[in-house]
This record gives sequence, C-alpha cells and structure tokens, in this order.
Amino acid sequence: MNLKIFVDYYNAGEEKLFECYPNYQELKTLVGKEITISKDEFLSYMMFTEQADEDGWRTFPELKKKVQHRLGDIQDILDFSNGSIQSKQSSERMFASKMTERIGVSIGINVINKFHCLTEADWAITPNTYIAGKRVKDFDYEIEMASDGAKFIQVENKGTVSDDNNLKSSSVSKHYGSIKAKKSNIITRNKDNEICENENIYYGTIAVLDNTNTAKLWLVDPEAFQVEWSPRKFKLISRLLYYSDIFSIIGVHKAIQKSLKDRISQLIESENIEDFNKNPLKSNARFPMTFLETSNFVNVNNSLAFGAFFFIENDNGGDVFIMALTKTIIKLVIAQDFDNILEYEFVDAEFLEKVSIELSVRSSKISSDFEKTKTDFVFDKKRKRYFYQKYQKISSISSGRIFGLIDSTKIK
Repeated sequence: MNLKIFVDYYNAGEEKLFECYPNYQELKTLVGKEITISKDEFLSYMMFTEQADEDGWRTFPELKKKVQHRLGDIQDILDFSNGSIQSKQSSERMFASKMTERIGVSIGINVINKFHCLTEADWAITPNTYIAGKRVKDFDYEIEMASDGAKFIQVENKGTVSDDNNLKSSSVSKHYGSIKAKKSNIITRNKDNEICENENIYYGTIAVLDNTNTAKLWLVDPEAFQVEWSPRKFKLISRLLYYSDIFSIIGVHKAIQKSLKDRISQLIESENIEDFNKNPLKSNARFPMTFLETSNFVNVNNSLAFGAFFFIENDNGGDVFIMALTKTIIKLVIAQDFDNILEYEFVDAEFLEKVSIELSVRSSKISSDFEKTKTDFVFDKKRKRYFYQKYQKISSISSGRIFGLIDSTKIK
C-alpha cells in the first residue's frame, strides 16, 4: 500500500534557495504535488529507527519491548484509511507522547529517499552508533545523514499536528525558525575550514498531520554540515552497520556477526576501503540455511528470506512478530561485495500480495511466551520441532528487511 504526501516548499523564498541544488530539475517534478511513499517503509521507520539523540535497541529484549509499545501507539494515533496519514488524536496529546518527532522523521526521510533513491540502510550512522559495545566518536553529527555514493544527503526532520495542515500553525513556524537558526553558525564553521558551499545537500523537512487532509511536508533550505569521509565509505559503513544490527536480532551465526563487526572497525580506520572489497567474512557457513542459528526460525517465501520471530503480549495471549532479511543481502554482506551491497534494493512484486511464511521452533527451546500464544503450531515428532505455516501479506522494504505480525489462525 502507498501513502499520499503533499510536498511543497515552505515559501517562495525557500523555493528560490533550492534553485542552486544540483538536483533542482528533479525536485521540480516532485515538489508542489502529491507523491507516494510505501506504507511498509513508513511503518519500519516508526518502529525500528531512532533519532540521532535517542538510544536505539541493541538487544533482542529491547527490540521486543519497543515493537510491542510502538505497534500499540501506531494503532491508537494514526489513520491510514483514506490512503494518506491522519492523526486520531489532538495535537496536545500527540506532543505529550513525543510521537510528532517520530512521525516527522518517518515522513521526512521517506520523502528524501524518494528524491535520492536511498533505502533505510543508508541512515544507520548516528551519534549513538555502537560497534562491539563502544560508541564511535567519528560519527558525532547533529543531524540525520546518508550518502548516495557521490554526495552526502543530510536532513533535519520536524513533525507536528494541527487542526488544519493547510495553514502554518505556531508550531510549524517554530520548527521553521529552529531549522533556519543553525544556518549562520554552519556557514561560519565551513568558511573557517575552507569548505566549498553546496558540496553536500542538506534538507529541512516539517511534516504536518491533521485528521482530514492529506499529510503535508514543507521543505526548507538550511546549510550543509561537512564530512571528512568519502561518500562511498560513509554509505558502505552505514549499510554494514544496519545489516549488522539486524544480523544480531535474527540470529545470524555469531562467527559471522563477529567477523562483520571486526570488518566495520577495519573499514573505519582504513584509508582505502577497496583493499577489503570482495574479501569475504570468515565463517563456517556453507549453505543458505546455516546462516542462522536462532531457535525461533522464520523462512519467508520458500527461502527467499530468513529470520527470527518473537511474541508480542496482548489480552488474548500473544501474537507472533517476525523479522527477516533476504538471502541475497545476507550473502552479499558475507561476501563483502561492496558494489552490489551499495546498489542493493529489494523489489519483489509478490510481496504486494500474499507470500508463504513458515515458523519453526525446537521443542527443547519452548518458552513461556510460546505456551501462551494463540498461534496454532503443530508438533513434528520426527524432527522434534513445532511448525506453523501461513500464506499472508507481510511488510517488506527496499533494504531487504521483512517484518510484521503473523495471522493467528492455521492455514486450511
């Protein structure tokens, strides 16, 4: 499902400033009209990504807790019934819950991804980036940042709710002032470092929801921060960090996880990352099925993707939530094929409809959550595993992440 977003310049003055952007001609075809973003991509940002000043999830229990909480928030506050995004709650309640910030990031980055053909994996580097449990100081930037391989794409995202998003409320004006206030300081700093203007691209975005109209995104032109790394290096490390985090959640072999973390550290220190291109990670994984060692195993669409599942508590017992990655991107990361990792974008028309999903868990690894679930698992005595199969719609995004709740009734 796609969601409509009306994108426009904040005012005529801002539109004039965008004329110097290297992609201005492309922007002219997208701005001042409705565009669409993927609902799955929007939901993924809402549930899994963190803002630059917010601690993320680094363990399985942290992820489970956040997903359970955020699924409830999304259902309580947002409405997608008319093909866009509306708020079910008043602006006061939304501000109090801090959900306006997350909505601003989710809409803003999805629109910028559309402008520059980026994926969720390109935004993994933040001030809270950790490798092997240590925060990496090299990434001490104040804003969301990605790379298209040639330039850095930077964005400051704001979000708010109003009674009528066709009007610029006081909260919208406040966000605009906040974005523009940084401009003079950045210009001064860049001139001190003899950095050329427009070397990078920096967007300000303000997403505004109400309970009636199509969601709106205002574009603002701040000044770009400058970065010491090459855009290719930044994009590669961002993607590897992103997949490293998901590897730990879905239960990729620990030998592969450790080798990937070591490789990221090597790439950060390296003056020539191409020395490591197509130099595979060290692992004992010989077959696709051995990439994972999780007890709660997920197989999506006949081995197109692998992952893990966990249980979300509710009044009826518990639902099953899955997270998986495509086999293709898992193999590319293990092979360290830089060009194909950088170009990877998952698109599969089958996921617009229903796909097959198989869950399995070892009988020796049954948890208390499993005992409470309403999902109708079937025990295979010979294999000593519980299985559940379903043919259903599941969320998938361009980075290769597959996720969502599993229907609780057994396939007939």
